[in-house]
Amino acid sequence: MHRRRYHQARQVSENNTQSPGKKSVAEPIIKAMKDTKNITENLDLMFATKECNTYFQEEKKGLGKNYLVAYSHFHLKDISSRVDAEDVDLDLKMSYLVSQITHNQRSLFMDIIDCVIKKERNNSTNLCTECNLYTRTKMKNIYGTDVPRTTKAMRKRYLEGKYAINTNIPIPKIYELENHAYISPIDVIRDIMGHGLPVDEIRATNYTTQQISKISESQRAAEIYKKFIQRFPDDSSVRAI
Repeated sequence: MHRRRYHQARQVSENNTQSPGKKSVAEPIIKAMKDTKNITENLDLMFATKECNTYFQEEKKGLGKNYLVAYSHFHLKDISSRVDAEDVDLDLKMSYLVSQITHNQRSLFMDIIDCVIKKERNNSTNLCTECNLYTRTKMKNIYGTDVPRTTKAMRKRYLEGKYAINTNIPIPKIYELENHAYISPIDVIRDIMGHGLPVDEIRATNYTTQQISKISESQRAAEIYKKFIQRFPDDSSVRAI
């Protein structure tokens, strides 16, 4: 389009016969072309938003990503060339990640970052030259841990394998049959009590036909408690649930 406008202006200029002192009708076109040697310099003609215009103005200098990070941190548009490339890379990765997760997961992610920073500070404070980089001072008798830095290390530490955290989390055993699977109610009860979670314990109750608010107040619970007392009259370590 730029080239076509140029030739049109030139043709009009050559064919236009005019008296001396009268401006050529092509002069405004030629002046506009001189003022905008490259149409991309006037980005308002290309993009509908100021965000796009500003970004691509910086991207022409190879600093579009730098601009996003600098503007986010310092609210300044003229320091794109003064931001470290590693900081830009880190911020863009974090920006992508937090845009893909939920609000609660973002809060967890921020807690993780805070813990990592505190850990690295403690390591820097407590380490001596003889100690391994990720082992705290021997006087404290503490095994220092490191933060996984590769996906392989992360899988091994948290997700898969004999020693992974997820592998060793206590969960009731799942029994698999041909077309379905199940968990024993006894194992569920053991798991609940093992975690110290509250249970609706059946105690001495005066069952009535009035509306009840929980299972332990039901007629069936009263029957269970009666049999329980008969079987374990003096054993205070047994509970009816």
